[in-house]
Amino acid sequence: MQGTRSFGLARLGAVLLVFLAMASFVRVAPASAQDNSITIDLNELNSSGISGTATLTDNGDGTTTVSIQVDGATGGHPAHIHEGTCDDLNPNPQYPLANVDENGTSETDVDVSLDDLLASPFAVNLHESATNLGVYVACGEIVAPEGDDDTSEDTTTSDDTSDDDTADESGTITIDLNELNDSGVSGTATLTDNGDGTTTVDIQVDGATGGHPAHIHKGTCDDLDPNPQYPLNDVDADGQSTTDIEVSLDDLLASPHAVNLHESADNVATYIACGNIEGAVGGTTAEPTPEPTAEPTPGTQAPNTGVGTMAGTPSNLLLLAGLAAVAVALVGGGLALRRREMRF
Repeated sequence: MQGTRSFGLARLGAVLLVFLAMASFVRVAPASAQDNSITIDLNELNSSGISGTATLTDNGDGTTTVSIQVDGATGGHPAHIHEGTCDDLNPNPQYPLANVDENGTSETDVDVSLDDLLASPFAVNLHESATNLGVYVACGEIVAPEGDDDTSEDTTTSDDTSDDDTADESGTITIDLNELNDSGVSGTATLTDNGDGTTTVDIQVDGATGGHPAHIHKGTCDDLDPNPQYPLNDVDADGQSTTDIEVSLDDLLASPHAVNLHESADNVATYIACGNIEGAVGGTTAEPTPEPTAEPTPGTQAPNTGVGTMAGTPSNLLLLAGLAAVAVALVGGGLALRRREMRF
């Protein structure tokens, strides 16, 4: 009877040890096994010859890895995730990506989950160069796999309407028009390349009273050629002006130019607002682009080491340690009883 009891204690302890071993394997099951991933097409823009794919993989820790692979790249192509769609893109990037190199590759971890990127319109956009960010060379919308049918329909529509393609694939930059001479007038000018050697200039400012002549001048706001190069429509009382000018956006970006507003036709010598036409989207993206964003930020990769949700919890560690102690005690007690029975 006692021999059976001692054997039972030892067996119970052994079972507990086996359970603990299994639990430890469960704890180190790779967290990345539950990662999900989507691949989107990056379509050529502005006859760049660049196209390919971007694969977005959710890392399960609030970050997403964006891997770009395109053909036709020459290197040094800035890449970003923008709000909006390729047809209606917010020019200010939301998440900078590592530049696409001459092999057509780029990989970056961005601080946003894939679910959040899919929750509202976002797009992966590639630019010609750091000095010519206004020209887009490839773009792809971040959509879930079940949206593939919708994207194919959009592609068919764009093939049937080639005129719309030119407008959709235009490069666009937005510059700030800063107040001059205490005028109270300031706002933005958006320049859109129409793909036919012309550029549309849309001005929107606050503080205007109407009848403000506007021009594009050579030079910068600090060193402006007083003779205008491209006349624009006057800014009206609503602070608006829209003009198509006979020059491409590339040519405007190739040398210093500025959008300049004047007080009135009778007082053109008084400037009331000015903005430099620079090869930067929204004037804010030139700096973050060269940053080595492809390298993981220290500490962000810890959840991908394979440690599951139980590993770092103090209460779970104490529980496992307690069970281990009980198991060892049961095995030791059972063996001790067994030896004592054998002596008798």
